[in-house]
Amino acid sequence: MRTDPNPNGSEFSLLVEYLAYQRETVLFKTEGLTHAQLVSKHPPSELTVAGLLAAGGELDGGAIQRAA
Repeated sequence: MRTDPNPNGSEFSLLVEYLAYQRETVLFKTEGLTHAQLVSKHPPSELTVAGLLAAGGELDGGAIQRAA
């Protein structure tokens, strides 16, 4: 369940809450997709949903490490 970030928190807590909010949004939007849907390309881009999720996970972890 998505919870809006608390705008009165510290910069770090706001970052963590915002990333959690975005993560929950992506999980909600991709829930129920088949493997074929996750790996299919969407022209004109060469990206796949699975590729976007993998890249997002790397960025998510890196943002928290840099902020800590």
